Amino acid sequence: MSADTLDQTTVEQIKASLPKVTPRLSIEKAVWIWTVKAELAQTLDDVYEVGASMADYGRPIRFDTKQETFGLWSGLFSTATFSYFMYSGHDIYGFLTALAEAYTGIDRQWFGWGVPAVFALITLFWWRRRSNKEHKISYLADTLANKVAMFQYGLKEVDAAVVGRHINAFGELRRGNHERYIRNAHQGRHQGRNWSFVYEAYRLHYVDEEVVRTTGPDNEERTERRYHHYDRSGIMLPFPWVKGIHLCKGFETTLYPAPYTPASMQFNNHLHCRGVDDMTLARLLTPKMVERLTRAAQEIPGLCIEVNQEGQMLIACSDREVVVLPEDTRGNKNHDPRITPAGFNEFLHYRFTMDRLDALLRLADDLAAPYTR
Repeated sequence: MSADTLDQTTVEQIKASLPKVTPRLSIEKAVWIWTVKAELAQTLDDVYEVGASMADYGRPIRFDTKQETFGLWSGLFSTATFSYFMYSGHDIYGFLTALAEAYTGIDRQWFGWGVPAVFALITLFWWRRRSNKEHKISYLADTLANKVAMFQYGLKEVDAAVVGRHINAFGELRRGNHERYIRNAHQGRHQGRNWSFVYEAYRLHYVDEEVVRTTGPDNEERTERRYHHYDRSGIMLPFPWVKGIHLCKGFETTLYPAPYTPASMQFNNHLHCRGVDDMTLARLLTPKMVERLTRAAQEIPGLCIEVNQEGQMLIACSDREVVVLPEDTRGNKNHDPRITPAGFNEFLHYRFTMDRLDALLRLADDLAAPYTR
């Protein structure tokens, strides 16, 4: 659920229908209400309201998992014990299998393998149930923290079609021989040192299909199709000064025929250049710009810079997401709502940084420097 996919009236109606969280409310109900409010948050104040409610709840935000823990350890113990009896040939195993065969007609071999399998499934059930409870708390905390970062950066969710309609205009977005599509698009405005621009941050998911031919034991050739899933992310923005260039480390897909090689071995180790013609690339890749791009390629994994014929620039990387908080900025145990909800509420008031997004925005600003000064 997202406030950006619902009209304002619906959002307000949903918020109004939610009961107020009090310390007497069950943790299951409270977490559900906070999660809905977090997903529907449209301003920083909406997020801070949820954080304050969690702090006022009066106890750590965690589920009681004693039942799941007992079931998990019981299942593990039963599986291990029965497997030991089976593989050691213990008298107890012989007695149990004989008893099962006498009263149920189940073959001893099926009983010997079936019982550990049942115990293992029971163990898996309790483990999944416990993990799902933990995930609900993690999802709530991550949603609130990411919302704060988005609002601090002035980002809002937009339809993926905003970027998707350009998918055939960029070689970078043509990755994947089976399918490709845009996910998680956000729009924001960046004020850099050299210029101000509106940009869209996105995630590209693409799938490569691999056809593998094998020969079976009967010497018959078989064809198997395997699918490999990948993600890349980046930003798209208007760049009217240059058109028809593509800088990337190796080209899976490119739209431009003319190669260009700057006189910098370090640059050429990180980036290869294609364009509509070599003169366009030569004018862009001044010694100062080559030095800047070399540093960027060392800092940003899988860096790709492309400007299409419409004057739209794409700066991409191999990260799965750029609109996401790095793990090392998510606080510590003093900010974990499972331990200290008040500390988590304080954490939500910090100034967050999205390092990869910052790096891409700085690079976009620097690329425009020769044309805006």
